[in-house]
Amino acid sequence: MKKLAGAALSTLLIASMITGSSGIVGTAEPYAELPSAEETTETVQPAADVSAEEEDAGGYSAYLFVHFVDTEENADKEQIYFSVSQNGTDWTTLNDSKPVLKSDVGEKGVRDPHIVRTQDNKFAIVATDLSIANRKGDWSTAQTGGSRNIVVWKGDSLTEMGEGRAVEIGTEDALDVWAPESIWDVDKEQYMVTWASIVGDRASKTCYDWHYRIYRSYTEDFVTFTEPEVYMEREGNIIDTTFYYNEANEMYYRFTKDESNKWVFMEQGAHLDGDFEMVATYSLDGQHYSKTTGVEGPTVYKSNTEEKWFLLLDNWTYKPYETDDITKGVFTTAGEFTFNGPRFRHGSVLPITQAEYEELLKKYPNPQPETPDKTEGDLIFDLDFENSDFTAKVGNFTATPSADFSFVDGKKTGTKAAEFKDNKFLTLAGDLFKGKDNLTISFDVKITAGGTSWLFFAAPNANEMKDPRNYYGTLYKDPGVFSAERYLNQGWSDQLDAYDDTKCGMDWVNVTIVYYKTSTKMFINGRAATGKPTVANSFSLAQILGDTPTVYIGKATWGAGEYSQMLLDRFRVYDYAMPDSAVAELYAADTAN
Repeated sequence: MKKLAGAALSTLLIASMITGSSGIVGTAEPYAELPSAEETTETVQPAADVSAEEEDAGGYSAYLFVHFVDTEENADKEQIYFSVSQNGTDWTTLNDSKPVLKSDVGEKGVRDPHIVRTQDNKFAIVATDLSIANRKGDWSTAQTGGSRNIVVWKGDSLTEMGEGRAVEIGTEDALDVWAPESIWDVDKEQYMVTWASIVGDRASKTCYDWHYRIYRSYTEDFVTFTEPEVYMEREGNIIDTTFYYNEANEMYYRFTKDESNKWVFMEQGAHLDGDFEMVATYSLDGQHYSKTTGVEGPTVYKSNTEEKWFLLLDNWTYKPYETDDITKGVFTTAGEFTFNGPRFRHGSVLPITQAEYEELLKKYPNPQPETPDKTEGDLIFDLDFENSDFTAKVGNFTATPSADFSFVDGKKTGTKAAEFKDNKFLTLAGDLFKGKDNLTISFDVKITAGGTSWLFFAAPNANEMKDPRNYYGTLYKDPGVFSAERYLNQGWSDQLDAYDDTKCGMDWVNVTIVYYKTSTKMFINGRAATGKPTVANSFSLAQILGDTPTVYIGKATWGAGEYSQMLLDRFRVYDYAMPDSAVAELYAADTAN
């Protein structure tokens, strides 16, 4: 066996890449007439093994598509992209449509990736070591002076695939190695890795016969490989071979591109090392497959939920077909298929579990689509203390006092205010703030003692706040400075959204804080606060608070609490970001009243 410097493979079915090949172990007439379809035979199960944990969890419930994208505009297009689907037909490209894995070996670009779930429930990806972008668009030298390597990744999980390794797998006279794929050989209990090559004189970069064959090598670990040998050969050129193993009838189905004629044919065989014959009923939309040309890079996978198989053919983007009987291969154009992301190119599909799907979404998220700020809405909470208690004037939410409060004269004659002292505070219902990205909070406050104190504070829970700090709120800083802060997983030194107004002393002041999705504004007595300008944030209020928020008036969750010493008259919450003019109008109306 020969040891390779790198490794990558693929899982159940899937395909290859680019220019020609032809030939098979076993023969069949490529233009065989299509007999009438026969009765469907047995059910087929996915080829990849499922762990006991996955079986307990209900098996595979989603899919991963591993591919490259577009054409060769730049080197990033020829890298490995991950797309996921829950129904096998609607695909979303992860990582903001950027590469998930990038090759830093060989040609520093990869095409035609094929992924496989290994027998020990790990993952391997094999890919063509080729970058047409880095070759300045030169396809001819890619064929006559291409890499003899494949690039291999192998990881314990789909989100921990490690670094790609270059593995020299081609024959000594191979002028290129294209579109590698891997499949578990049930008979030999090893992985068979296949690829397409032409052979010739590397020194002169001339071909002996300009003939693409399919070669193969065996491996147990994607590190050590047997010497390469010819696996398939025809009169014409053949490339892009992919397999599907049908456990129900213990047959392999092989799809290969005839590069000379630009179509994909289908064969079947009981053993990878035995004879294969053409599937006589194989057709695409009722026509002989030879009528569908200009396609390559086939990939095949089974639905997780029904007796249906999908065949995708790369025609500079994927054209999907489906069948309800893989043994017959009578494919028709699939229904609605969507590829939400850059144009998918030659790749492979792997069934995955729900846990794996969620792990991928967490590791490689996409930015949430932009939605406008809500700038109109309702007053959803109004606490005015007029009854010398904490019954809300508007809203069904509650304010729970930590102890008995005293009520004193408010901002205006005849009104009431709650007196905060002796570490007393209010707890508001978290559902008042949960899930909201736009809010306006307005209150009248009179500071009765100096020192830092929290007027309003919202956090994910009631635990003592430590780094990283997730919260937003408003505090008073001696002398006469009000500040609004907004944090997500940031340390104390990264203070955001701070405003001050040094003209404010210990008198009644109206403070209004307006929360936009990416910024915060503070207003003092109806006008924008002086001091630090608005600082944009990339995180929302809902992200900060999560699902079980804790909200206080008069303290924070620090160990010391930083309790307020103040009089509070009317605390209002609106479920939208109030425009500047509306804030001024609100203050003017309050003053007039």
